[in-house]
Amino acid sequence: MHPKTLLALATVMAVLSLVAIQYNFFIDTGNNPFTQTGIVNTSSYYPDGPVWKNKALYYSEYSKDRVMVRDGRGNIELWNETGCGPRSIAFFSDNLIIACRDADSLVEITTAGRVVRRITADRSGHPLEGPIDFATDTHGGLYFATAGPENSGRMYAGRIYYMAADGVINTTGISIQRSGGMVIIPEKKIILVSEKTENRVIQFDLVQPGVLSNRREFIRLSDITAAPDGMDTNAGPDGLAVDSAGNIFVCHPGASRILVLDQSGVLLQVIKTPLPYVTGIAFGRFDNVIYITAVSSLSDPPFSGVVFEYTRKRTRQTAR
Repeated sequence: MHPKTLLALATVMAVLSLVAIQYNFFIDTGNNPFTQTGIVNTSSYYPDGPVWKNKALYYSEYSKDRVMVRDGRGNIELWNETGCGPRSIAFFSDNLIIACRDADSLVEITTAGRVVRRITADRSGHPLEGPIDFATDTHGGLYFATAGPENSGRMYAGRIYYMAADGVINTTGISIQRSGGMVIIPEKKIILVSEKTENRVIQFDLVQPGVLSNRREFIRLSDITAAPDGMDTNAGPDGLAVDSAGNIFVCHPGASRILVLDQSGVLLQVIKTPLPYVTGIAFGRFDNVIYITAVSSLSDPPFSGVVFEYTRKRTRQTAR
């Protein structure tokens, strides 16, 4: 076949794929609390860890080793480092902290993409083995979880750390199993942490900055909702978020959905997504807008995905 003909066919297929994503979503939104209102990036590569600030959306692309920013200029590569394997992003003061899963490190950069510092160990010298997600607190610090070494006695035995406002990192002394997401509920003084391999979300009391206690199970997904037919092993909870009303959003990768729960763990609503592997969620300036990262397949590199924008059907105008 002539090269120009192949190129034309490829273009048509790409357009049809985008139309299919839009069509499949809009025909099935009856029970969704949010409606898809846009696509931020139709061709992303394992997008994850979105965060919004100052009219811009930042998100990682794990399989491309880069951080992207979506602002008035469109989707722009902000930072790239081979071997990083970024899985999440958080704001630390006015800078960004990147969780480099594959490089076992945190990288702090400015919003212009300049590297400020690299962190490979905590205060005691213990290496950061696979940082994977963050939760920012009200004291100017942040918690982060590591996946842990995959050749350990128990695979994915990670830890929870705390980075104080002065940049010093200490371990909380808490171990977890393959965390995918973290979120703090300030008014209840608790932190939620997903454990993907355990198919559950656990919670801890926030005693003081960097000190957690009273580990307990918040929800086990199998107790609140039936798994879709054909569910695979990537069924445990991933990214987490909370809105101004205290409702908790749980990404359910492999199930093409986000579960919306109240603070007692009761399932309120389900947000359906066109792509199966939902990795992350972030609220925009107002919590009536959310951004969702999702991947079509976890077995087909470079793991093509999409970054979606959704709007709440009944808007709650709470600025962030």
